[in-house]
Amino acid sequence: MVANVPKPADARRRRTDVSAAQAAHRLPVTGRSGVAPKAPSRLGPAGRRWWRWAWSTPQASVWHVGYHEAIFKRAELEDEWTRMHEAVVPFDSPKLAALMLRYDTELGLTPMAAAKLHYAFVDEPEPPKAVDDDKSNVTSMRDRLKGMRE
Repeated sequence: MVANVPKPADARRRRTDVSAAQAAHRLPVTGRSGVAPKAPSRLGPAGRRWWRWAWSTPQASVWHVGYHEAIFKRAELEDEWTRMHEAVVPFDSPKLAALMLRYDTELGLTPMAAAKLHYAFVDEPEPPKAVDDDKSNVTSMRDRLKGMRE
């Protein structure tokens, strides 16, 4: 009969360790830098405002060209929401709000969606800027080798 002996400490590991997968996407807290890409079609003022905001979020740093259509549709919904609130006729805002939330979830803009997509928001310092190379005080390799031969 073989007794169950515990493994040595260096051989033990948790099977449910998900730390490697937890931070699959490290996103900068400061958001995506640069200008928002051009919208595929015309947007109203609210849609343009939302489009610029969406492209400045940290999630935008992982979006590629395949996301453009969904982001554009969500911006159009923002225009529709504004039009509905300015109109005096009754509207079906719960359905529109649910659709907007669905797009936000698919794009990772809600906290729960960001967690499911394993987005980790990090506040890392910017990498150091390149220092101007002043080559006036640097000896070339050819001159160094020449000095070794003499």
